[in-house]
Amino acid sequence: MCTSPESGSWGSARLWTCCTPTVSRSAIDTAAALCAMDILFLDNHLLAAEKPGGLLTPPSGTSDDSLEAQAKDFLQQRFCKPGAVFLQAVHRLDRPVAGIVLFARTSKALSRLNQSSRQGDFRKIYLARVEGRPPQSSAVLEDWLVHDDFRARAAAAGSAGARLCRLQYTVLAESRGSSLLEIILETGRYHQIRAQLAAIGHPILGDDLYGNRAVNKAHRAKGLMLCATGLSFAIQGPMAYLNGQSFQIEPMF
Repeated sequence: MCTSPESGSWGSARLWTCCTPTVSRSAIDTAAALCAMDILFLDNHLLAAEKPGGLLTPPSGTSDDSLEAQAKDFLQQRFCKPGAVFLQAVHRLDRPVAGIVLFARTSKALSRLNQSSRQGDFRKIYLARVEGRPPQSSAVLEDWLVHDDFRARAAAAGSAGARLCRLQYTVLAESRGSSLLEIILETGRYHQIRAQLAAIGHPILGDDLYGNRAVNKAHRAKGLMLCATGLSFAIQGPMAYLNGQSFQIEPMF
């Protein structure tokens, strides 16, 4: 289904803060349903979507599906674009991680948002269910991690390839040998949350790489219990219109 013009912005009912729709919401929902996507936000510069666990963010060069490919398909159907569509992720989620992904629809928006991300203008919140209960109800974790083959490992400060990683966590709830944590990510390194929580002895349930497969099986964890549930902004310059937007979703665990 195609509608026009391509203007304005819209928000999902699942957002805490939404833009006032100026285009047909039913048309967007129809296109999203055809592409099997959950679109959270759309305007001329950006698209935000919910990625399920197990789906790639950008294409990998294989035949495996990706959120980027689905989003491009959505835009082609929504706006009747027969040719190539520019769309690139501003940030990525590991394949087993679910949650919010922000895409830039123009190269200028991508450049501006990449700069804002490097400056720490994004506030990224995750929920994770971990094995056991951390000794502190709230804490800051700071580690130096090295990106090895398909995993991250702790290293001494100044070690070759080591990068500083920092996050904050708060215990929200406890249940049957596990805890639900809210995590504010201050740096975005490879496997950072998974590696840092495993390093304090509380790996994320469903994580066979950093955790215990037997424990995961006992908890009937069918996937990694980590979800990027919140994204908000404090941006200067042309993209400052995003300030006040807060994208939020509920995890499946």
